Amino acid sequence: MAFGKLNRTRSGDDRQRATETGESYVDFVSDLDDTLTLGGRYRGDTERALKELASPGSYFTKAGVFYYWDTLDAGGKSFQAKSYSGFIAGPLGLYLKPSATGEIIYDMRAAEGLSFKTARLPVPGGPHGWDVTIRLGLPEDGHNKIQISLDQGQTWITAYEAIEPSRRSGFAYDLTDYVAGSNQFLIKNWVQNSKEEILGMDSWVIAGTIE
Repeated sequence: MAFGKLNRTRSGDDRQRATETGESYVDFVSDLDDTLTLGGRYRGDTERALKELASPGSYFTKAGVFYYWDTLDAGGKSFQAKSYSGFIAGPLGLYLKPSATGEIIYDMRAAEGLSFKTARLPVPGGPHGWDVTIRLGLPEDGHNKIQISLDQGQTWITAYEAIEPSRRSGFAYDLTDYVAGSNQFLIKNWVQNSKEEILGMDSWVIAGTIE
C-alpha cells in the first residue's frame, strides 16, 4: 500500500512513509526465520524495494558502464522519475485510459567532472543479458516517441517515434549521437492513446558508458 501510494504521489512524505513501513515489515518477518509460517514470503520483495528507495536512481557517480532498468510492475521505480503524467500504475506497468496521453521523464546525470560517452536502450546482451529495449504502447491511431533534452526541458529532440512494442533484442535505440559529451540529459517516453485502455509502458532499460 505505502509503495503503491508513493508511485502515485511521488511526495517526500510518502517516500519516508514507504521506507518506514518497509523497514517495520522486514524487522517483523525477521523474527519468523526458521519457522513454518508463510508470513515472510514478501521479505525479499520488500528488501529490494527498500534498496531502490535508498538508491541514487538515475544519478551515476563513477566512470565506466552505467545502466538503469525498470519493469514498472505496479509502478516499479517510477517514483525515481523527474516527472510523469497521464499514466496510471497497474499490475504490469503504466496504463493509459482511452484518448489519454502519458509521459514520463527521467533525469540522467553523471557526477561532476564526468560525461556520458554512449547511451542505448539497451545494449543487447549487456550486463544482465537483457532481451528487451523499451516497451511503449502503440495502439491503432495512436502515437509514441522517445525525446531527449539537453537544456532541462526547454527544448526537445525526437530521437525515435512509432516504436513497435514487439521490437526485441538485436536492435538498440541508440542515443549516443544526442547525449555524447553531456553531463546530464532528460529522456521523455511519450504515448498517445486512442480508443481503448492500454498498457502504455511496461519496461525500459538504458545502458552505456561514462567517462
